[in-house]
Amino acid sequence: MKSIFTLTSAESKRLLAKGVVRLPEVQKAYTEGVIIIGAGTTNAFIVEELTGRSIDKRRFAHGIITRGRQCITPVDERISPIVLVHGQIKETDWIEAIREFQPGDVFIKGANAYDHQGNVGILLGNPTAGTIGHALPICVARGSHLILP
Repeated sequence: MKSIFTLTSAESKRLLAKGVVRLPEVQKAYTEGVIIIGAGTTNAFIVEELTGRSIDKRRFAHGIITRGRQCITPVDERISPIVLVHGQIKETDWIEAIREFQPGDVFIKGANAYDHQGNVGILLGNPTAGTIGHALPICVARGSHLILP
């Protein structure tokens, strides 16, 4: 017997979030290190799963594609990336926090597309490569974990 079911976009993102928070590297960083959760609609669900707090998903998305158009959330309405230290939200700038990253720390960054080989596509709206432009070199250089759900 075969069954087919369809998830809404929100249901899919919630399921992804539940999977991401159960990753061993996320669990370890949650209790022993630092997790930075970059903005994005899927990542808003991850914030909720890790913190138990609701977040305004529209304001946590800095740029989205909707109805075939690229859209940007106005800067004054955005919620900045979330920094968790030992499982607690720390009111600090994520750029300052990532400068102190260690090998077991985790940066979670949303993606805009994946191909059949698992390659990730991220749209850049910033002339200096935005969030990924800051996070990727530090994660690679320090052996930190970069998760792209």
